[in-house]
Parts: sequence; C-alpha cells; structure tokens
Amino acid sequence: MAPVPNQFANETTPLELVKLDDNFAAFQSATGSSLVGFNNGGVGATTRTAEDKMRDVVSVKDYGAVGNNVADDSLAVANAVYAAALLGKTLIWPAGSYKITGSITLPQNTLLTMKGEGYRNTFIRFSGGAGF
Repeated sequence: MAPVPNQFANETTPLELVKLDDNFAAFQSATGSSLVGFNNGGVGATTRTAEDKMRDVVSVKDYGAVGNNVADDSLAVANAVYAAALLGKTLIWPAGSYKITGSITLPQNTLLTMKGEGYRNTFIRFSGGAGF
C-alpha cells in the first residue's frame, strides 16, 4: 500500500485503523467538544468551540433525567434546576414526561427561566405532594 498523508499524526504512513482509533479517542473524552469548532454562519458570526456553544443552556437530560413518566426524575431535575439557577442559564426540558416525586428548591436569591418543547410535547408530572 502506498503511504498517504496522515494529518492526525503529522507524518506520512499507511493510514491504519488503530491510529485513527487512538487519535479519535480525544474526541470521545469528556473534553472532546473543546476540540471541535462551531460557527453559526452569517455576517458577523464568530467561531467558538462546540463545548462553549453547548454550555449556553442547561438541560434536565444533562443531569440524568429520562422523561419517560416511569423513572423518577426528581434528583436529576433538582440538580439541573440548581445548576441552571446558579449559572444564570435557561433550563431546557426536552420533549418527554418527567415524573417528579420530591420537592425542588431554587437556591436563594436566584431566578430561573425554564423552556420546554411545547404543551403537547413536554410534561412535568408532580406526585405525592411534590412541586417547586
């Protein structure tokens, strides 16, 4: 096989699957999104990392909420609410049915904006005296 330029290793070697796996491991790590660029396009758009873009909002799914109306999402939602409020970020509720059985408390002196995917797609179901 003829050697091909290997942009990942800065050398000219036969491109081996093993090398690709080793080089792509960085993208699969917890900080992999910091290695990927994002540009929304259009006049005046700036380039930033995918990691920075994804941190614009907090999702209840970021903290383990399932939204299937079977799993108890109370702890995940409580953690997401706390993080979003302290960071001053909007809390996103993707489509689903979130079962809440415990109380959710906002940190003192914080505000929280929450956004779902519409009244036909996102449901927050409180049971057993649970609520905000």
